[in-house]
Amino acid sequence: RRIVARVAACAAALLLAAAGASAAVRGEAVENDDAAWTTGGNAVWLASAVSATLGGDAAQSGDIGDGQLNWIETGVTGPGAAYFWWRVDSEGCCDFVRFRVDGADQGGALGGAAMPWIPKTYAIGAGSHVLRWEYSKDGSVSTGLDAAWMDAFEYVPSGLSLATALDIASLAWSVSGNPGVNG
Repeated sequence: RRIVARVAACAAALLLAAAGASAAVRGEAVENDDAAWTTGGNAVWLASAVSATLGGDAAQSGDIGDGQLNWIETGVTGPGAAYFWWRVDSEGCCDFVRFRVDGADQGGALGGAAMPWIPKTYAIGAGSHVLRWEYSKDGSVSTGLDAAWMDAFEYVPSGLSLATALDIASLAWSVSGNPGVNG
C-alpha cells in the first residue's frame, strides 16, 4: 500500500514538473491560491490525489527517511484565524505532523496509523507570521503510508464582514434557538 502511494505521489510530481507547475499547484492542492506556499526540508511536499478532503487533491509530505523532516509553509498577517484539515499515516509513537507559528509548536502533534481527516482552527495574533506544517520521522521504523497531508486551508483575518465570511466554503455555520418562538 505504501509503495502504491509513493508511486502515485512520484507520478503526480513528474506530471506537475512536465507541465511546468510551480508553487501555485500547492495552493490549488490546499484549495487556497491566495497564499504563497514554500516547501523544504529533506523532500518537498507534493500535490497528491491519494487522500483529500476537498477538490480532489491535498498537499502531501514528500518521501523522507529515518531521522528526517520536511515542511510546507505560508505567511499571514494577523490577527485572524487559520482553518485547515490534516491527517497522517505513520508510526504512532514517533513520526508526527506538527503545526507551527513562527517556529513555535502549537501543540496537538498528530501521529498514528491511518488517522482520519481532522479539522483544526488556530487563532493567530497581530502582526506578520509564518504558518508551517512539518512532518518528521524518528530514527527507525516505517508504518503505513509514512506521510502527512494538509488540505482546505483558509485564513480569515479578524474584522471580516459577515457577507465575506459567509462566502468562505471551509467555515461551518450552525443555527440555534427555539424554532417555535418569534421574537
